[in-house]
Amino acid sequence: MPSLVDSLAAAAHSLNSYQQAMQVVSNDTTNSATPGYVNQEPEFTADSFSISGGGAGGVTMGGLLNSRDEYAEQTVRDAQSAENFASTMATSLQSVEGIFPLATSASSSTSGFGIEGDLNDLVSAFSSLTTNPNDTASRQSVLNAAGNLATAVGEAYSGLTTVEQNTYSQARSYVQQINSLTSQIQEINVAKQKQASALTDPGLDSQLHSDLETLSQLVNITTQTANDGTTSVFLGGRTPLVMGAEQYSISAASASGNLEVLDANGNDVSSYATGGKLGALSTLANQTLPGYINQLNTLAASFADTINTTLSGGMDQNGNPGAPLFSYTSTSPAQTLSVTMTNPKQIAAASTSNPGGNGNAIALSNLDNVPQPALGGFTFTSYYGNLASLVGTDSSKAQSDQTTNQQILTQAQTLRSNVSGISLDQEATELTEYQQAYDATSKLVNVIDQMMQDLMNMYPTTV
Repeated sequence: MPSLVDSLAAAAHSLNSYQQAMQVVSNDTTNSATPGYVNQEPEFTADSFSISGGGAGGVTMGGLLNSRDEYAEQTVRDAQSAENFASTMATSLQSVEGIFPLATSASSSTSGFGIEGDLNDLVSAFSSLTTNPNDTASRQSVLNAAGNLATAVGEAYSGLTTVEQNTYSQARSYVQQINSLTSQIQEINVAKQKQASALTDPGLDSQLHSDLETLSQLVNITTQTANDGTTSVFLGGRTPLVMGAEQYSISAASASGNLEVLDANGNDVSSYATGGKLGALSTLANQTLPGYINQLNTLAASFADTINTTLSGGMDQNGNPGAPLFSYTSTSPAQTLSVTMTNPKQIAAASTSNPGGNGNAIALSNLDNVPQPALGGFTFTSYYGNLASLVGTDSSKAQSDQTTNQQILTQAQTLRSNVSGISLDQEATELTEYQQAYDATSKLVNVIDQMMQDLMNMYPTTV
């Protein structure tokens, strides 16, 4: 049977194992709020024991059992990408909503870009001209209203391009953050390749998964774990960001009016960035905002062309054919829209068949009631209302998506916490168990020590 010395050594070894286990509990408790950290469980194995001789028994603490569930982690990362996509869209579109207020008069449009209010004012000015077609003040009111409308359109265009430029600037900032995070992941991979202990280091593991979750907030990613324990990261499941000890940096560029996300080889991979903050900015810059700008350009060109054409069919106070009221460049009507007419006498209020009359002024005052082919059969006011409504609908949807995706994210985080999170109650229970085992083993050490003392005392001391 094992000797007392063997039993004492086994008990001392067991004490050390339980002490290590209590340190694990202490570390778990300390890191309960550390991003990416998950519960670590000591793995115990029984030492060899034989009543007839040989092993003296005891317990050895082996490695740590990591409770991390990679499926739960990826679920959280996917939810992070969706929530941050929606929140970024919602924030940007809320600022766009202010560019397109639905005003009913000039007074109510002074606080914003009141295209509708200024358009109504221009129509009202034409209506006043029907009553006094040769009144200088009424004619000047038309020029003033036209100038206000051109300014409002230009300000709306400027507002959209400001949001667009902010989108490009934010995208470049997020790309820098992405590259910084992937650099940290690459360094963790190198550490795992160089040191076997790094493969099971809970600190490195928590840093890795914290970086991955932060990365998923910026862009949608997938991961793969290689046989050597390193983690590969792919943007959109296709473009490598990290593979083993290699990092592949991305960049952001503006080309042909689009925001491009370029991989390490300079290829445009914007279509793969469909989630996270960068995915939202790509959608805004390449689809949403250009759509609004195109509609604003169509509206500006349509009413400028329609009004100019109507004026050209009339006669001004000097008996000349009507001159154009507006001008613009065909490449960017909303940005360049301006009033070219400076002399109110040039307004062609009369028809050619009735010089000095109000025939053409009547036609001008009725233009907003006429469906415009260039606007898909809508009137000027209706087309603008549809544009403003589209912006509002997009903004409302983004806010609704944000709320929904936040709930999904919370559920995913709760599921992950239930699977691998640290429960302070559970840690307290385990600490009590290990402490009791430690105390019991300590008593065994004392008993064995006392037995050895008694045996030694049984032999007289020789002089």
